[in-house]
Amino acid sequence: MDVRIRPMAERDREAVIDLLGELNAFEFTLSDDRTLDPADWRALLHKHEADLAANGGHLLVAEDAGAVIGYCALIFEYDEPLYVRAEHRPHGRVTDLVVRKAARGSGVGRALLRRAEQLCREAGLAAMAIGALAENRTAIGLYRSEGFQVQAIELLKRL
Repeated sequence: MDVRIRPMAERDREAVIDLLGELNAFEFTLSDDRTLDPADWRALLHKHEADLAANGGHLLVAEDAGAVIGYCALIFEYDEPLYVRAEHRPHGRVTDLVVRKAARGSGVGRALLRRAEQLCREAGLAAMAIGALAENRTAIGLYRSEGFQVQAIELLKRL
């Protein structure tokens, strides 16, 4: 595998939307609140693009032999959260990270994360954040191995 990490291009839209669908289908096995509607995956990519336009950041793809096999949405945040001291607020947030099922475990996710971290450092940000479903032990293991630490725990009660 000869993976290249690069900025997402217009020609990548359908592949990225498909990857977001693959992510939601996988996460649906862990949390039944995930949408399986392709219109919602398109809307999610549109939100990533809007967040990027408003705040800065990067939409990255991993490409192997001309095929998009991974996607990472990295959004820069400067003024939130307000309960954090001002010098610690600027950070990058990986809002979505997905690798094609056939390529998982091959280092593609790690390569996307490392490129995102490099971009955060180049932007002078203080930190980088990422979330994962509590049951997604593989993702959590990857994130921990890359130096991420548990910062908060979010709890949900279905009503």
